[in-house]
Amino acid sequence: MAMVLVSSLPSNEPLVRLTGLLLQIVGFCLLLVGLHGTLRQFGYPSLLATLWSWAKQWASTRPRFSEGETVLGSGTSAIVFSGRARGRATAGSGATLEQRIGVLEQNMDALHKEVGDVQDKFKREVDALRKLLADETAERMRDTDNLTSRLKAKFVDGIGLDLLGIWFFILGITLGTASVEIAGYFAK
Repeated sequence: MAMVLVSSLPSNEPLVRLTGLLLQIVGFCLLLVGLHGTLRQFGYPSLLATLWSWAKQWASTRPRFSEGETVLGSGTSAIVFSGRARGRATAGSGATLEQRIGVLEQNMDALHKEVGDVQDKFKREVDALRKLLADETAERMRDTDNLTSRLKAKFVDGIGLDLLGIWFFILGITLGTASVEIAGYFAK
């Protein structure tokens, strides 16, 4: 395309060089358009907004001299204690065999109830953790699918504009660098 353009115009070196400059600028602009589209697709601010933000950040972080500064500090702390206790019944030293067996049965019933309660609590917590894990897995799969489709749309479907910009840039560099030789070639 550049060769057709250069060969159809009068062959002089400044015109070839300016055509190269124009192609470099067009190629650079096409790359900027592609970069801008990528930034917008992934939710980042535009190039202009990013440059403006950097300029404001630089201006706000430059050294300044002030009268004085006041530093205020505060803090809090909390202590939480938690515990658990278990009791058991015993038969007195003069208890009969029936009384001792009764106390043992009460202790055994209390122990079975406690084990059942702990087991139920453990099962509820495991079920809650399984649900959280399943929800997290599903959310990560959705995010991965979304990111994959966005990456494909940008880097596979939108590569033509980037390649065209690179091609114009290369042609512009060639015409700008070898403008005397190219003008001499077409002058003959």
